[in-house]
Amino acid sequence: MSDGTHQASIEETFYAAEQAGLKLAIKGRVITLIILGVLLVSTRSAEQAVKFGLAVTGFLVLGLCHFYVIGTVWDKRWTKYLFLSVDILLLSLAVAVVPPEARASVPQIFMFKFDVYPYYFLILGVA
Repeated sequence: MSDGTHQASIEETFYAAEQAGLKLAIKGRVITLIILGVLLVSTRSAEQAVKFGLAVTGFLVLGLCHFYVIGTVWDKRWTKYLFLSVDILLLSLAVAVVPPEARASVPQIFMFKFDVYPYYFLILGVA
C-alpha cells in the first residue's frame, strides 16, 4: 500500500468516526430536548407551554435534519458548523428578545436576573 493510499484510508477512518460521533451527539440532544420539553411544557401556563413546545420542537427538527444530512451528498465539512451556528443564533435571539415571565411574588428587577435560566438548558441540549 502506498503512502497516499494509506493516508487516504486514515482520513476516511477519522471522518467515519467523526460522523458516528456526531450522530451519537444528536441522539443525546434529541433525548435531552424531549425531557426538557416535557419539563418546560408541564411547568408553564398554557400560553407559555405552547411557546416552549414550539421552541423545543424547532430545535428537535434542526437536530433531526442534521442527523439525516450526515453521510449524504449534502454532508460537507462545514455542515456541522452551519447547524451549530443556527442553533446558537436562535438561542441568542430567544435570550435577547423573549420578555421575562412576570411573577407576582418576585420584584421586577429579579426577573431580568433569573428568568432567562430555562434557556440555558436548551444550550446544554445543543451541546
